[in-house]
Amino acid sequence: MSFNDRFPWGNDDRTIGQLLTDRARTTPGFVYCRFDGKAIDFAELNQRVNRYANALVAAGVGPDDRVAIMLPNHPDYVVAFLALLKLGVCQIPVNVHLKGEGLAYLLRHATPRVVIVDELFAEQALPILKAQKPPVVVWRGALPDLPASRVIPFADMTGHADPAEPRFAGGPDKMVSIMYTSGTTGLPKGVMVTDRMLRVSARASCRLAEIRPGDVFHVWEPLYHIGGVEVMILALMEELTLGMVERFSVSQFWRQVREFKATHIHFLGGVLAMLLKEAPRPDDRDNTVRVAWGGGCPLQVWRAFEERFDVQI
Repeated sequence: MSFNDRFPWGNDDRTIGQLLTDRARTTPGFVYCRFDGKAIDFAELNQRVNRYANALVAAGVGPDDRVAIMLPNHPDYVVAFLALLKLGVCQIPVNVHLKGEGLAYLLRHATPRVVIVDELFAEQALPILKAQKPPVVVWRGALPDLPASRVIPFADMTGHADPAEPRFAGGPDKMVSIMYTSGTTGLPKGVMVTDRMLRVSARASCRLAEIRPGDVFHVWEPLYHIGGVEVMILALMEELTLGMVERFSVSQFWRQVREFKATHIHFLGGVLAMLLKEAPRPDDRDNTVRVAWGGGCPLQVWRAFEERFDVQI
């Protein structure tokens, strides 16, 4: 039995870039995400993505190049991520906590033509960029001195003059990402991921999380992780909105959930246990969450979390 026979929802040959283009045409005013008090609808998102994609082409990026992304959780990450997918250019999501030889190895092994970096990570990234000298560095923040590399301000990319649809160079089964493993049993391995694989992964999350039209996802997970990648894509497929924050915070978690009116929370590792360790509050069950889904939930945490917060796991 073939893959498509087993998973018929993998039969859609529209790429992720085409999904965004379609949503901008059919539901331009639908809010894709909220961040820091601001809403971004599909019309705005698609225009920003197109500008960024056309800026990448103008910087010399071709369909066979690789581009590394080292950005914090922010709509700018989403724009760069989707722009590369529209172009069919292979991207390398970089764990922003990597430093030293761990970061040097990943960039050396992946051989990106362009590295997109935020100034937040200057201390760990600059020594490696100076040593490896990638052809182009797109820098978000105050520009550094990087000899032998062409440095482009991130704002110049997002402010590119051309908002038209870029010339598409991808396909449903083209490799569009190399995601590196954690390297716990040796050097990190670059996992080659196609556009279809990303879409199937997102669709599987949709089935697991029991999505309904109008749902809101509280997005705290790093966007360089497959957990963050899935929800960025899922919001193109379904009528749901992402409530994005910069990072996971135990003390701010439920305040953020209520602010977004989130219906879904994702958990990994010990996230649920950490939330349970907070002192109980009278309004613990006063939240909008319907489903918590993910991995890493011992039975005793499962039952205690459901009872205390009135959330289905």
